[in-house]
Amino acid sequence: MIELPAPSDEVVLRWDSLGGLRTAGDPGGAALLVHADGRFSARGAKLDGPRRTGRLTAEQLRSLLVRIVVNEKFASLDGADIAARIRQSAAARGELWNVMDGGVTRIEVNLPKVRHTVELANLLDARDRFPDIEPLKHLVAVRRLLVEVLQTVQ
Repeated sequence: MIELPAPSDEVVLRWDSLGGLRTAGDPGGAALLVHADGRFSARGAKLDGPRRTGRLTAEQLRSLLVRIVVNEKFASLDGADIAARIRQSAAARGELWNVMDGGVTRIEVNLPKVRHTVELANLLDARDRFPDIEPLKHLVAVRRLLVEVLQTVQ
């Protein structure tokens, strides 16, 4: 189904919420980092606070990645395509879709046979305004899975 790397410090899943002072290369700013050995960390509760941590079992990690890569078709998602569909849908309704400062969601999967990144601005607003866009539904579902992991951090 999917191939996992050997348990290690390698990051297999990264979720960033970019904007403001956060950039893609800032490990302290990553909303979630999941390592090949199941360890994961999330931003600290305070701006400069230590990252909060947790651990997934091997089965939990495999299940999470299968749900993201297989069930939600992550490797087929394209942020530019989703954004184009949003603009097209907005135009068809006579609306404007301007991305000013809603932040950018960036999700990256780094597995031996699946290396893929998706970026989309204003994901939550898009979810609320364009619930019928199929690839957007999948990206929102991936985010929801990551939020479930975040809810287990200590």
